[in-house]
Parts: sequence; structure tokens; C-alpha cells
Amino acid sequence: EVWWEGVRIIHAGVYHMCWCEPRRDCAGLEVGLTGPGCCLEDANFTQDEGWVEVLGPNWMERAPVLGRPFPLALTGTAIYSSSRVLLRLYGEHGGACGEGRLEGEPEASSVTLSEDGVLAAFEARIFRRLRYLVCWCAGGPHAGTYGW
Repeated sequence: EVWWEGVRIIHAGVYHMCWCEPRRDCAGLEVGLTGPGCCLEDANFTQDEGWVEVLGPNWMERAPVLGRPFPLALTGTAIYSSSRVLLRLYGEHGGACGEGRLEGEPEASSVTLSEDGVLAAFEARIFRRLRYLVCWCAGGPHAGTYGW
């Protein structure tokens, strides 16, 4: 059994897990040998070891006008009527999804549930000309598991 920590996938989808088996002739210091290291190139990962399905909304890009409402409709897998989104300032002005918002960040945008009854449809507004992250909370049976 092998574990990797710190793996972050930002697009929902199905991913193949490919494995590279290190060989004795190239294994390096991590296993007590003096080789240059194996598995340094993508082409070395030739063994198909299965797949992972990542649930969540599909990637989106928008170019809204300041202060004017624009639609944010979540599409993808594991989207429920209780799903929610939050706009975070991107980079040095804000933080990552799942972290507390910085002072002044809540005033930079707003998101409300759409009134047209469509599943996971929102109306958003931005009030500062900056880049934003769209953070998602699944709701439903997955509530609280996706870094809100």
C-alpha cells in the first residue's frame, strides 16, 4: 500500500492512474542506490493501474462586468440542490478554497441562489476588478467534504 499526500486535482473527471516501476539500474538515493533516479519522464509511466473519478463541478471561466449580475450554474457530478458556491479573491488578495476569508474579501463579491428553481444555479456579482476563485461545497450526502 502506497500513499501520496498533497495531491490536488482541480478539474472533475476520470483520471487513469499510471505507474512507473523503478529498475535497479536507475534507482537513486531514495532507495539507497546511486543511480540518477527512475520515473523522471512522463513516458516512463507505462503501467495502467486503474482509474480515479473526481466528483465536482466542471471548470468555468467568466468575464463579468463589475457590479452587474452574471449566472454561475454548476454542472458536473455530485451537484445537489444544497450545493453552494463562494467567490474568493485569487492570489495575494485572498486565499484558497477551504480557508477563512481575509478582511475586506466578503465585500468584493456576492453570490445568491437563483430564483428560477434550477438545480445549483446562482447569480453572482463582483465589486472589485481582480481575479476570483469559484469555491464549491457539494451539499447533499457529501456536505462539508470538498473544502468549502
